[in-house]
Amino acid sequence: MTDEKIQFIADNLQENLEVEVKNWLNGLQAKSDKAILAREIIALANHGGGYIFIGFDDKGATFPEIAPALGELEAFTQDVLAGIVHRYVTPPCQCRLDVVTPSGSSQPHPVVIVPGEHRTPLFAARGGPNGELDPGKVYVRRPGGYSEAARTQDDWEKLIERLVKARQTEMLGAIREIINPSSKLLPDNELTLEDWHQENYTAWQNLRVETAIAGHPPHRSGRDQFGHPVPR
Repeated sequence: MTDEKIQFIADNLQENLEVEVKNWLNGLQAKSDKAILAREIIALANHGGGYIFIGFDDKGATFPEIAPALGELEAFTQDVLAGIVHRYVTPPCQCRLDVVTPSGSSQPHPVVIVPGEHRTPLFAARGGPNGELDPGKVYVRRPGGYSEAARTQDDWEKLIERLVKARQTEMLGAIREIINPSSKLLPDNELTLEDWHQENYTAWQNLRVETAIAGHPPHRSGRDQFGHPVPR
């Protein structure tokens, strides 16, 4: 089932800092089309994540659907996407591919979901054949839905600020786990300290009852009948 947010964006499609719209990119047959997609992935990842909607006219202010040519829709697979990221993006990120059908339409469209929790900037590992991508360049998003190489002080300040916040969030999460470890970190058969204490206390109480029934009242010396200390 398509994510509600993705469906809403598809039904109200417009480009912004976290949404990019592209045509069918010729079914990603040419290296230039793959480089274009990689550029958008890098820019969105550096912004903090976003979405790339495929199969729409991206030349005007509105984005009508375009019917795919033979094989263009089928060309967008998770394996192809992973291959593009591996070849053009460094450090690589784990993008996910989804499919959405705008309301009132019967045409499905691929959606590339770009993560944004990176702690280091992403940049182009190699260039495109016609300058679509420059090797070594860090790409960022600009107002209006443009992806361009970072070149101004403001570009770098915004990127660094986001990366620092990502590191702070990760560090705070690690500190919280140290102070209050979550049970999901423990193996299924491993007890927490509280569980261990409760089980032992329950066993001691049962032993007291059994001893009393057998006619042997609990020792008052602070030790059980075996000489082991017991809680009072």
